[in-house]
Amino acid sequence: MHRVCLPALVFFVLAVAVQAADTVRTAKAPLAGEVKAMTPTEVTLERSNKTETIPVNEIVNIRFEGEPSQLGQVRNAVDRGRYEDAAEFLAKIDVAEVKREEIQQDIAFYSALLAARQAAAAGGNAAEAQAALEKFVKDFPNNYHVLAAYEAAGDLMAATGDYEKAATFYKFVESQAPWVDYKMRAGIAMGRTLLHQEKFPEAAAVFDSVIQQGQGVEGELVAQQSMLATVGRANCLARAGQAEEGVKLVDALITAADPEQAELHALAYNALGNCHRAAGRPKEALMAFLHVPLVYPNFADAHAEALFNLVTLWKEVGDPERSLEARAMLDERYANTEWAKK
Repeated sequence: MHRVCLPALVFFVLAVAVQAADTVRTAKAPLAGEVKAMTPTEVTLERSNKTETIPVNEIVNIRFEGEPSQLGQVRNAVDRGRYEDAAEFLAKIDVAEVKREEIQQDIAFYSALLAARQAAAAGGNAAEAQAALEKFVKDFPNNYHVLAAYEAAGDLMAATGDYEKAATFYKFVESQAPWVDYKMRAGIAMGRTLLHQEKFPEAAAVFDSVIQQGQGVEGELVAQQSMLATVGRANCLARAGQAEEGVKLVDALITAADPEQAELHALAYNALGNCHRAAGRPKEALMAFLHVPLVYPNFADAHAEALFNLVTLWKEVGDPERSLEARAMLDERYANTEWAKK
């Protein structure tokens, strides 16, 4: 009986392998199949003799059949903020050998994204990075990374101090995205640009509006954005003479948040540090900011902000050598950020 079933079993396994050519990784689970089409808002995947449409806001990334192994390493390194490693992996890819169009587009996106992240943090060429992002959306207007490219352009402009232009990119994303969580994310980015400009009442109004957007809307993605908007609100409270309320808000958020949400925790500890500083508690502020370089160093903007604060806080608590160390790291890794330029 086993010998009779074996050929059928082999055929079944091979059939599954053929169908599982591409892998769309979502926040919930990886989906195997073949990518048949994509737009800026959805990806069409053929799997198990049926066609499934996946919204882009649920997609973490896509692994394409036949892609260079280094491309997966590039994605992982970028996600972890290891931009130098990502650049090394990217340089090893022989683009001339890549024939599949979807893979070519993915390489183009990560090349532009990496250039933008490096320019935002360590002093790379911002104009060239911006041009690469603009070329990507012009050349591949139907790629599922288009909204992410506009968002990256906004982040680059914000990092280099062009807040007005950054806002235009964020507003475009907000207008084009059909999902509440994506609109909230764009709103949070605009709120942060106002924080950077020390327009605290305006920023508070934006964060409150984002929180209201998420009220009554179910889903983990919306909940995450609501928490990020709450972090922004806490930063505004610190600057508005309501630091104690901000501390309570952030403490509750840190307790409730999933430990796997590393970026949220990094931003929350910075907000907690800002609240303690505003309340005149330098030691508590120091301990809050220290969480970022020690536990969450892979998020460039959060790490740079923490280092900026640690430069002065170490002096306040009587440790000038540690202050110099924080200053050196800030200059070395984040020379192009507002935090290093202040």
